[in-house]
Amino acid sequence: MSSRALPLPRSLPLARALSLLLALPLLGCSPSSPAPTDAAADGSSTSDTGPIDAVCARQHEEPLDGMTLVVCDEAFATAPFVHLPADSASGGVETVYGGIGHDAGGVGLIGRGRSITTPTAPAWADAEAQFGALRYAYMLYRATVRGGAVESVTPVVRVDDRVFARLLGGLVFEGGASPRTVDPGTGEASFAFGDTSARLRVRFDAAPSDTESDHTAGFPRFALIGHIENFTHAVTSSTGGPCMPGLDTLGAGNPFFGDDGQLALLRYPGMHAPFDDVFTLAFDASGNVNMGSGLYVSPADLIQATAPTLTDATNAPHGTPSSGPSATLTAVDATMGGASCTL
Repeated sequence: MSSRALPLPRSLPLARALSLLLALPLLGCSPSSPAPTDAAADGSSTSDTGPIDAVCARQHEEPLDGMTLVVCDEAFATAPFVHLPADSASGGVETVYGGIGHDAGGVGLIGRGRSITTPTAPAWADAEAQFGALRYAYMLYRATVRGGAVESVTPVVRVDDRVFARLLGGLVFEGGASPRTVDPGTGEASFAFGDTSARLRVRFDAAPSDTESDHTAGFPRFALIGHIENFTHAVTSSTGGPCMPGLDTLGAGNPFFGDDGQLALLRYPGMHAPFDDVFTLAFDASGNVNMGSGLYVSPADLIQATAPTLTDATNAPHGTPSSGPSATLTAVDATMGGASCTL
């Protein structure tokens, strides 16, 4: 299942950008947890399926609905990142493991190499989006399937938000953002929607923040911080072409004027409604949060034989199109480019 990403609201300085998200309604919180245990010290495994007590490289347990739920604290190093028990069948009834998400057929159960979806989200999927939190966005399930249809699902694993963020850690994106313009009469700033001529190179930290951002979707979220490498000076691009100018050379046209060159990326399930799943990117200068679909990772992505493709970080303002800089960003070879250079 390919992953999609959506836009985020705009930003202020990083602390304030995150505080905007903290102001959103809190839908719940997870209980305190015991210390995680290691299933494999080196983050590897010899099998892509296994018992429920060894689904991740590190995990712990917490209560949910009167039962014990496994929490995946650290995924395995390679796909499949989470190793659920094997599917089985007996007497015409199948036990299938997977996540609730989108594919070409609609919303439903996304298993390993198979999907059982409907154009309209079935009742059991809707229920998992209404448990006081968007549970489907963090859970993996054991489903009972009869006659090719899902009868019921039971949560068996919750994936910690940092597991998703680590898949984006260390990635470098290049592209462009909208230059800023200021109305000489009113002094109001605006951005040309769709114009991404201000060249941009962004490198994300290797790991997400250790400090929880919020409980917006009912579970703790952790921001992954990005840094604009050409914020104050020119740098080489990954292609070895001409220097990528520093954004400071744009003067008032700098999309991040007066900012510190940091971006905050968060996974944001159910942005406007359940299953409207996006990533958000907070641009500190304007207070805007942009949204996109290319970097959203679903729980079902973690159980597939191949890793999700996370190359498209294109995003746009959440709200008025000209209220913030839209950006077209594509993943590049992180080992190439980024050195200071002279135009």
